[in-house]
Amino acid sequence: MTTWVRCFWDEGEAWFYFELDADGYSIRQVELQEPGDKALTAASLAEWQEAQREGRSAEYESVYGLTAEPAISK
Repeated sequence: MTTWVRCFWDEGEAWFYFELDADGYSIRQVELQEPGDKALTAASLAEWQEAQREGRSAEYESVYGLTAEPAISK
């Protein structure tokens, strides 16, 4: 079962959307900054891991950002 979490950070005026695995780790993450919902992060853990294996993780991170590393409370 896929779990999605959405939260708003007042100070940064940003919405965070996380897709979590069964252990609560983010496998996909989107960060949208208001106003206008500008995408700051649109990362996939699987895509980042593939880029890392291919030696292009810095390139991936510069375009898509990273997913959250610690587990997120459900």
